[in-house]
Amino acid sequence: RTFEMVEFATLVREAYDGAKISDVVSPRTLIYAAKIGVKRGSFRQGLTLSFINKLSRIDREVVDGLAQRIFG
Repeated sequence: RTFEMVEFATLVREAYDGAKISDVVSPRTLIYAAKIGVKRGSFRQGLTLSFINKLSRIDREVVDGLAQRIFG
């Protein structure tokens, strides 16, 4: 799962660099998301609770799509 978290962060940074979203995910947030994901049994839910929910509606749609692509 570590590889998938890194892949997600890379895609988020690429979207940020391409001006598709206005915020990036920090390493600390990824660690927090992983901890939530382990406890709840879903890394995508961990990302939603720790990062995605804090984004604007438009950014949330883009980032949620990235998470869907990686985590299903």
